[in-house]
Amino acid sequence: MNPNFESQYIPYQATRKFSKTVLDYIHKADELRAFYKFSPDKNGILEAIAEKKKAPVDRKLLVHQLR
Repeated sequence: MNPNFESQYIPYQATRKFSKTVLDYIHKADELRAFYKFSPDKNGILEAIAEKKKAPVDRKLLVHQLR
């Protein structure tokens, strides 16, 4: 890492590039909780991966469809 640069945290809302819905999702607003299963954080991503691994995948069908 270059010692001449220092990383900074910029809050999403400070960028003024995200909708209120996206900001509410990131901040886990109760009003949106009914619309998603996993929280928008590291634990939520790990839970989603674990659940997805349980789902059966027909690899032959997948390859056939992709080709």
